[in-house]
Amino acid sequence: MKTKILTILFSVFSIFTFAQITVTDADLLGVGDIIYLADDDNTIVNVGSAGQNQSWDFSTLQIDNAWDMSVVSPQGTPFSASYPTADMCIIEQGDLIYCTKSSSSVNMLGVGDSVFQQPLILVPLPLSYGFNSTDGPTLILDSLIGGPSVNFLLASQGLSASILTLGAAHIADSLSIEVEMTAQFNVDAEGDFLLPIGSFDALRLRIDRTTIPSIEVYCIDTNGGTNSGWYPVPFGGSETETLYQWYSNNTNTKFTLAEVLLDSVGNPETGISFLSTSINSLDNI
Repeated sequence: MKTKILTILFSVFSIFTFAQITVTDADLLGVGDIIYLADDDNTIVNVGSAGQNQSWDFSTLQIDNAWDMSVVSPQGTPFSASYPTADMCIIEQGDLIYCTKSSSSVNMLGVGDSVFQQPLILVPLPLSYGFNSTDGPTLILDSLIGGPSVNFLLASQGLSASILTLGAAHIADSLSIEVEMTAQFNVDAEGDFLLPIGSFDALRLRIDRTTIPSIEVYCIDTNGGTNSGWYPVPFGGSETETLYQWYSNNTNTKFTLAEVLLDSVGNPETGISFLSTSINSLDNI
C-alpha cells in the first residue's frame, strides 16, 4: 500500500512540474550554422511574468522582413587580421561581426573595421533559471579625432570652440569620444515558448544595457594659451536599453527564439525579431 501511494505521488508531481533546462555554449551558434530570422513590425506580444512554469504564445507572429545570418570561420574574411582571437564571424545583412565563444560567454569583438576596445558580452553562459550577473563597465569605444572635421562636427550640432568655452578659447583642435557600456543579465523566467515553427523549452533572459558616452573637445586659447584644455560637450547623456531574449537548449534553434525591446516604462514595443525556421548547416569553404 505504501509503495502504491508513493507511485501516485510521484506521478502527480511529474504532471505539475517540468524539466528545468540549462543553455550552454554547445547549444548556441557555431561555424557552419545558418540562422533564419524575421521581424514582426506590428504585433505587440505579452511577455508574461517572472517565475517558473511560464507559457509564452508567440505563435501568431507574422513575417514582415526576413533575413539570415551565416556563421563562418574568421580566417580569410576581410578584417581577420584585426581580430586574432576571434573564432567565428557572423555575416548578417552585409556586416561582418567578429566574436568569440567559450563555456562562460559569447563575446562580440567588433564589426568590420570597427574593433572594440574590450570584448562585449552578448550572452553570459551557462544560462539557467535564477542566473544573474553584471558585465562592465566595458570601454567599447575610445577614439580621438583631429583636423578640420572637428569644427565640422561641432558646427553640425550648432557648437563652436567659443560657445563651448564661453569665449575662453577659440580653436577646436581635437575631439575625444569614449563610450562605456554596462549590462545586467537576469534569467528571470522559464517555461514553454511557442513560435510559428513549434514549441520549445525556454529560458527568458532580461538584459538592461546602459551606455555612457564621454565627449570632450580640446580647445586652444589663442590669447596667451592659459585657457587651453579639454572641455565637455553638453550632450550625450547615459541611455539604458532593456530587452527580453528567450533561449532554448533545443539543437534546432542555436540562437534567440525571440527578442522584444521594452519602452521607457517597461511595456513591449513592436518590431519583434524571432527565429523563423530551424537552422541549416553549410560546408566550410
